[in-house]
Amino acid sequence: MAEKKNIAIVNTVPPGTRLYADPSLYGEVLQNLLSNAVKFTREGGTVTLFIPPGEPATLAVRDTGTGITPPLLPKLFRYEEKTSTFGTAGEPGTGLGLPLSHEIIQAHGGSIRVESAAGSGSTFYVAIPPVRPVLLIVEDEGAVRYLMKEYLREADLEIVEAENGRQALATLAEREVHLLLTDLKMPVMDGFELLEAVKKNPKTTRVPVIVITSSSDQKTRQKAFNLGADDYVTKPLNPEDLIPRVRKILI
Repeated sequence: MAEKKNIAIVNTVPPGTRLYADPSLYGEVLQNLLSNAVKFTREGGTVTLFIPPGEPATLAVRDTGTGITPPLLPKLFRYEEKTSTFGTAGEPGTGLGLPLSHEIIQAHGGSIRVESAAGSGSTFYVAIPPVRPVLLIVEDEGAVRYLMKEYLREADLEIVEAENGRQALATLAEREVHLLLTDLKMPVMDGFELLEAVKKNPKTTRVPVIVITSSSDQKTRQKAFNLGADDYVTKPLNPEDLIPRVRKILI
């Protein structure tokens, strides 16, 4: 629709920006906002995505469209209010996209607000609470787990632990994890088996995995990457090597 109306979609969100939310649901909210912005923007206009200054957990969508009259603003996010109107090219709508988006963001503990005036375009702000990233360390040796926690103390992460792959899968089934650090040689279920299980499960396939092992063998490294590992670190560990790799994925 944007191409047909010759509307430019400008993304100024800095590369590497991370917002912790359900990817499919948050994507649905973003799609609703972009569709509405294009719908109510005249041919040749602009829709911009940006992070507002001082609000790192907020994504905003601004358009150069027709704007919204003041009486309509408080009704936009209510299912019981009929707010649907035709777009600038006669596009129809159901009026359900914004109430649904509001519901999704509220379920994330966040908020959605709008600034607009008739004839001056609109800006929708989607804010979700900042999340302290959760790191799962999977390592059978307690001393090594302790060392990794000490190295990563300055990264301000919530760290949980598991002694083998089976315990790690149980943790992943119970709570959200943003990064998994796993050894390869472990009893009960080793790191390769864990990595394969994580990447085959649709619920955990997006979880990044850093493999940590004493083996520098190229075949071992290649097998880990073939199974879906995002990075590979060899022991003995040192903070100068580990911390930047963790930060690269989480921050």
